[in-house]
Amino acid sequence: MKHLKIFSAIIVGSAMLTSCIGSDEPQNYQELGAKGLFLAVTETDHYTMQLLECGEVDAKIFPGVEAEFTINGFRTSTSDLQKVLTIPKLVYKVDGENIVIKGTDIVPKLNGTSAPDFMINSFDATIYAGKNISMLFVTAIETSDYIIWTPYTQYGLSGETRVVKDGEDPSVPYVNKDSRYIVNIDIKKGNAYIEAKGAKFAKMMPGMDIVIPDLDLTLTREGYELSAENVIPTIGGTPRPDYAISDVYLNFKNEANIATTLRFNVKSESKGDYSVMATLNY
Repeated sequence: MKHLKIFSAIIVGSAMLTSCIGSDEPQNYQELGAKGLFLAVTETDHYTMQLLECGEVDAKIFPGVEAEFTINGFRTSTSDLQKVLTIPKLVYKVDGENIVIKGTDIVPKLNGTSAPDFMINSFDATIYAGKNISMLFVTAIETSDYIIWTPYTQYGLSGETRVVKDGEDPSVPYVNKDSRYIVNIDIKKGNAYIEAKGAKFAKMMPGMDIVIPDLDLTLTREGYELSAENVIPTIGGTPRPDYAISDVYLNFKNEANIATTLRFNVKSESKGDYSVMATLNY
């Protein structure tokens, strides 16, 4: 049959999940394929964390309540050969715009062969199918040795940014309700950078494309944190020490439809000092 697979995207929204209808196969199903993800692997005995590249992650939603996940390029360390991990017989339910998928005590397949030695004690994932974008979140694969989840290497976030200039009334901030940010994870370097699109710190200030580089990346049980004490941003591709940025912090949870907060300070030699806080979502 001809099966249409929809790929989730962050910067450019994808279509909704599409069923494979009218086929000759025994079961029709909906499928979402997600690219641009990586494996965040925690060893449960001493909580060491690794960032590992992986391939496409696929979710199949069958009629009724059953689902199946496949992770291509799966591994738990840099020395492992990449494999195809298939997790069958999961159970799902629809919760508003989300499809919540869970499973316990599952024997997966590695490269198509049953793998009882890699018993999955619990599995949690969510497919977010909004009006403009579909996204797939594997929030936890837990075995006796590992906790694994699959963040995206790039997130597009938008929302409201509030800016207070040093010396002015903090109860009357400048508010930009159409803020856009892109979070980029560098797997090989183990760090991140944030792009602020059309950023403004005052009403009459022109919009600027600002890159906040060299952010420390710390994995947590729920997602990751990005932080930096002092960085020199680039504006329009040019380093700008006259717009020094400090105290950057973003706490990101790998869950569907969860708001996150980004905050940082700006010390501008010509414009003054600003405290910035953005409340963001997908």
